[in-house]
Parts: sequence; structure tokens; C-alpha cells
Amino acid sequence: MELDLESLQKLASQTGAYARVEADFFEGAIVFMDVKGQIIQENFDRSIEIIEGE
Repeated sequence: MELDLESLQKLASQTGAYARVEADFFEGAIVFMDVKGQIIQENFDRSIEIIEGE
């Protein structure tokens, strides 16, 4: 199965949205890299911590 760039971006966006829903439900956190290259932890209460980066 091949995905074009637009489909891949949409899939990544939907995956991130689903991760936030799960984090809310289980009172957990998601970890991701932002556009600046920083590793960010976003907690279920929407507080944000920079794990690594500037």
C-alpha cells in the first residue's frame, strides 16, 4: 500500500488526535517532537514540559 504525502500527513494528524483522546481518558501524556526539534511532553491536563531541547 502506497500513500501520497497528503494522505500520510492526514494519517499522522489523526494519530496525534487519537493519542490526545487516549491521554485524556487514561490521565496520561503524549510525547512528540515539535517543529523546532524539541521533545515535548503534553500531559492530560494540557500542561507542557520540554523534555529535551532549547
